[in-house]
Amino acid sequence: MSWARTVIIGSIISTSAMASHFEKGAPLFYKTPHSQFPSGQLSEDELESKKIRTEETNTYQVIWDKRDFFFESHEMAKDVHVSDLITSNRSFSVTEKRDPKSKEMFYVSKNDVVRLIAILSEDWLEIENLKTGKRGLARASDFAAFSEDTGLALTYMATLLKETPDDYSKMITTVPQGTRLKVIEWKNEKIRITYNNQTGYIDSGHVILKADFSSWILHSKNGWTEVKYREGQAVRSKQNELLNIADIKAYVTEKKRAFSLVHRDNGPKLKSKLEIVDLEPSRWVVSRLAEHGEVWWKKLRPTQNTQSVKTLSELTSSGIFSSDMSSDSPNRGLISSNGIYRTEDGLTWAKLDFFKNENWPVCITKNVWYVGAFRSLDDGKTFEPFIRWDYLSYLVSTELQTNPKFFKILSMESLSPKEIKIHMDLGSKKVTFTYNSYLTTWKVLPETNKKVAQNAKPGIKL
Repeated sequence: MSWARTVIIGSIISTSAMASHFEKGAPLFYKTPHSQFPSGQLSEDELESKKIRTEETNTYQVIWDKRDFFFESHEMAKDVHVSDLITSNRSFSVTEKRDPKSKEMFYVSKNDVVRLIAILSEDWLEIENLKTGKRGLARASDFAAFSEDTGLALTYMATLLKETPDDYSKMITTVPQGTRLKVIEWKNEKIRITYNNQTGYIDSGHVILKADFSSWILHSKNGWTEVKYREGQAVRSKQNELLNIADIKAYVTEKKRAFSLVHRDNGPKLKSKLEIVDLEPSRWVVSRLAEHGEVWWKKLRPTQNTQSVKTLSELTSSGIFSSDMSSDSPNRGLISSNGIYRTEDGLTWAKLDFFKNENWPVCITKNVWYVGAFRSLDDGKTFEPFIRWDYLSYLVSTELQTNPKFFKILSMESLSPKEIKIHMDLGSKKVTFTYNSYLTTWKVLPETNKKVAQNAKPGIKL
């Protein structure tokens, strides 16, 4: 089984509350990818029969004020844009030009850290290899913010660079919107920066910082702390403490959070907080309709096959390998029984085609659903791999002085809303790991619960 694959399972997301009268199971179509409201609706078969081309745009579907909008990548700021260092989501070649067939400048593996040099048009980045200094181009959607990087300031509007932090100080020049700046120091809610070889102060209220995207921070005194939002040169913690940004050593950012860099009369305003629906750029199908001309629409995501729906008694008769229910919603959960099944009502269980007929240990925390080596951040609708086997191998060899023959997941259990315990068979011994989903950190427990591991049902060897 290839653990690097990802699929999308579930029904299409509603386009807006205004479109609730449209029928389910048929795509909405638009005059342009930027249209706020649909022009109509046809069956996918009809639209497909009138298809003229498929286009990948740099448009993202976002939610603001409980309504859906489409934003171009340059119309919003993401956590990557305020990062100095970023990490790759996959392995690929970094090229000289915006073309996969262009000359390869260097190769990045999944989770490699590179420096972001510049944000280019059409969602492309210029990046730098930290070891060799070589530079090349790559898509922004292939990267995520690196937590140990404290980030840069991004101007969301044109702002004045002044000689001193005083409000009536002499102006040096104007810093354009969308400029990435290194923060030298803070003083009286002003930020000292250098722009075009000129050093001065700008208003911190005119920039977006990594703190604006953060859900957790590593504070120099308080350690890892959950935060709510930024207030000037500080962040407000969940405990309502104000913590100075200068004392923050690392950030865990919300990947689907963005801020508007444009003003729309009937939509988001400048610096409005947005929620990105899908981190992948939109792939549109363009069809030509007699009544509308060219229209843009998206294929519906595959839904669960109704023939794969079973009752709990049917699953029990086949034998339950592993099961867990959500503590927040007791009627929602997962069962592993010659395949992985998901329930929304506790009565009927729909099979997840992604896992076919395989059995995996399952586990549910407050925010994450786990199935073996995969996790879901949307209550079991879609899954992605979360285990770095190379890192676990290194952890075992350094802390336990043993080389694993293989990794077999025996069982999983929730320890807290953000942490799980995983029992594994390494061939030579059984080991218990803990995994923190917020910090993405792994630990080897000093004493393995051998009784639990030995009594666990056979797992899947990886």
